[in-house]
Amino acid sequence: MKTMGKRLAALGLSLLLAAGLFAGCRAQSDSQPESGPVQSAVSAVSEPAGLPETASAPLTGLPLSDGQTKNQRPVAVMVGNSEIALPQSGTAGADVIYEMVTEGGITRLMAVFSGVPAVGRVGSVRSIRDQFVQQLLPLNAVGVHIGESIYASEMLRQYAYPTVNGFYLGTLAFQFDEARDAVKPNVHCWYTDASLIAQGMSLNEMPSDTGTADTLFKFLRPEEAPRVPAQQEALSVAFRFSGATDALFTYDPQNKVYLKSEFSAPQLDEATGTQLAFTNVLVLATQVTLKPDGDCTEFDFTSGKGWYFSNGWAEEITWKKGDPDQILKVYGQDGKELSVNCGKSYIAFVDTGALQNSLTITGPQPPAEVPAE
Repeated sequence: MKTMGKRLAALGLSLLLAAGLFAGCRAQSDSQPESGPVQSAVSAVSEPAGLPETASAPLTGLPLSDGQTKNQRPVAVMVGNSEIALPQSGTAGADVIYEMVTEGGITRLMAVFSGVPAVGRVGSVRSIRDQFVQQLLPLNAVGVHIGESIYASEMLRQYAYPTVNGFYLGTLAFQFDEARDAVKPNVHCWYTDASLIAQGMSLNEMPSDTGTADTLFKFLRPEEAPRVPAQQEALSVAFRFSGATDALFTYDPQNKVYLKSEFSAPQLDEATGTQLAFTNVLVLATQVTLKPDGDCTEFDFTSGKGWYFSNGWAEEITWKKGDPDQILKVYGQDGKELSVNCGKSYIAFVDTGALQNSLTITGPQPPAEVPAE
């Protein structure tokens, strides 16, 4: 009873503080709770059209794995990504990871899985912002988070889009890690998994079998030759989201993936001990400003330029999105929709100025000169 009481007390305290008298966002330390306005816990279900007949997974373009069907809804879990939130768990199992700044220069991750059965123990689970809502909507993904900004709340309400929100479901869909609580602030101690998410979806009467509204990208077929961007070699890619958060990707030629690091260290999944790895890395430039309240970040998702990295090479691309429920599209230099390699993807939206000032693409090192005899 004491254990359950502590869990409920921790969640209650965290959420009371998170409400912040219904403030929008706070540019504060990530060790502090953030806002979470009240909304209806159960909304009408949005059911976009399912996938066309295909044997390929919509998030990766790879053949469907055993037990996976095209009718499964993806699951998008918000994960803390400040230094104090590390290490994370379950992130290596995601098919797609989105990264964007929130407040104070810190970033959050949205880890997207093929469906509920694919989710292991994942966390620490944090709140959601509207820039992430605009990525999960077109995928018909189940949003999983604890709290949200007022802008995210309004957008979810506008689209009548229910989510698995720990602000209301608490320990019915999330688990408090008491051992981690001994060394981390309690907002970084909440986790979830497939069974808890399924329970939260059931309580909110959310379907799991309405499919994905669209594939993530125009993927090459698995039997096609991989795309090798021919503009320049890219054995490492480094950039900064802000003065507080950086990203580094180092190409692993043996496994043909980019390995992610941040804060000068490999970014590891605590559950597996593996470094986050991606076949595709997309770094997309956009205008990032502050919303009228001066706290939350505003992203321009109309269109922009960016870079596509895969197979140790890079090419400049363009992208467009538009309305919150419209899918992201990426285009090659020929103006045609980009054919993306099958596999896991990382997608970052970065302020144009920050990217221009920090992006470094490193190719092979020239051979050392042999001194003349």
